[in-house]
Amino acid sequence: MLIFLDLDGTLIGPNGMTPAVGAAIDAARRAGFLLSVCTGRPRGGVAQSIARRLGEGPHIFENGAMVAPADGAPQAVERLTKADALRLARHSKTAQAVLEFYTPEGVFVSRNNADCQEHAQVLEIVAHEADLEAIATTHDVMRAHWIMRPENSAEALLLELDDVEVGLASSPVLLGYLFASVTRVGVSKGTAAARVAEFHGRSLVDCWAVGDAEGDRPVLDVVGHPRVMGNSPSSLLADFMSIGDVEDDAVAELLNSLVAHAEPAR
Repeated sequence: MLIFLDLDGTLIGPNGMTPAVGAAIDAARRAGFLLSVCTGRPRGGVAQSIARRLGEGPHIFENGAMVAPADGAPQAVERLTKADALRLARHSKTAQAVLEFYTPEGVFVSRNNADCQEHAQVLEIVAHEADLEAIATTHDVMRAHWIMRPENSAEALLLELDDVEVGLASSPVLLGYLFASVTRVGVSKGTAAARVAEFHGRSLVDCWAVGDAEGDRPVLDVVGHPRVMGNSPSSLLADFMSIGDVEDDAVAELLNSLVAHAEPAR
């Protein structure tokens, strides 16, 4: 059984990943389950640590722009077009929100303010302040990422690009923020899940996925067994079967139930 697991709001709650969730992950691995991180986070810090615990992978990072093992060379890396990266960089100069560019060489940010620093600290990454127009010209940008306060989110998202996918998310660890992940059109958690399933020789119809945000919808739409957290927005709760809240270790309950039902009858 192959299960795709989002991180923030799914595996990670206000106090991080709990021992109960960790124990359920370990039990699922012992039972032979295949577990794949499916996150907007980059491969590094907390995301990489959890990926290692889930298994070698491959895992999904950067909202689908990177499919890679927990360690080692990626299987696939997707990039924004230079034109779209440049337009985003120029828009960031007048927007109140912070824009990050995720590249193979590191993370670059439009302004290294308190919002950016708090975000980087939680992800355990280093973000380098830079002229994003220059970065767009000289680097391959896998993903752009807006760090927004609710009051300036509309302004940040005002720029419309035909060749990108935008995934919205929040975090129980970073209350008061909204996030928007920007990848090239056709690149999402769903397309990345298809790569992972093919790697393992599995059909998506037999796979499970658990998420809690609209950014998870692409993977929820393609698997045969989608589940959303009870703390998900109403738009997801209306479309998918829900489990409990992240604060109630709902993923642990789900994994333990799947393992129990996978065991031979006594």
